[in-house]
Amino acid sequence: MESGFSGKTALVTGGTSGIGESICRLFARQGAGVFVHYNKNKEKADKLAEEIKGFSVQADVSNEKDVKKMREEVLRKAGGLDFLVNNAGDIDWIESYKQVTELMWDRVVDANLKGTFLVTKEFAGDLSKASGAVVNLGSTAHFESKFPALHYNASKAGVASLTKSFSRQLAPKVRVNSVAPGFIKTNFEEKYSKEKIKQILDGIPLARFGEPDDVGKVVLELCSSKFGYVTGQTIIVDGGRITP
Repeated sequence: MESGFSGKTALVTGGTSGIGESICRLFARQGAGVFVHYNKNKEKADKLAEEIKGFSVQADVSNEKDVKKMREEVLRKAGGLDFLVNNAGDIDWIESYKQVTELMWDRVVDANLKGTFLVTKEFAGDLSKASGAVVNLGSTAHFESKFPALHYNASKAGVASLTKSFSRQLAPKVRVNSVAPGFIKTNFEEKYSKEKIKQILDGIPLARFGEPDDVGKVVLELCSSKFGYVTGQTIIVDGGRITP
């Protein structure tokens, strides 16, 4: 991984844990100034920001006023933005579409899809000035549509579509790509039985579940000049489990 991030600034939404935390730490190790976004977990965001010598910043990404305030704070403290990682999102662990209520639909779609749109829209001009990069966090769920939470699947399909649309409208100054993780060691293991976990693992050619850093490293590479001719793409990080 190149060290060309020194003096650059990155904003990672949903940066307090799991994949988001990994991305924040990786950016910081490469010399970038990092804004750790959070919605509710201020204590954890402040702690991580202190550890990586970055900043914590709060917003409900599905609320336009909040997003505008977040931009004002980022610009006030950093003067601009080079990299945006839209990682903030929500998920429901259910067994059937019958369990999906209108409130559940709105919460998940707003967090995953509307949030990605609002944050990208708000920072697009700043990223254009920096010839920056956007990486959106999608999911392999929408490729297969096997995950019972169909509102989650739909939201992540929308993220893939937004990635393509923004990549065209923000070109040539800003590159926009997406990363679609498979089963990453965050919290899914708490939701499935041992039998289900074994069944999933048996279907992964690389014979292991992913680590947050497996995703984070791909995100950073997509922001780097090594991928300067790549935009509008979704990179699957799942150990070879699916082949769309």
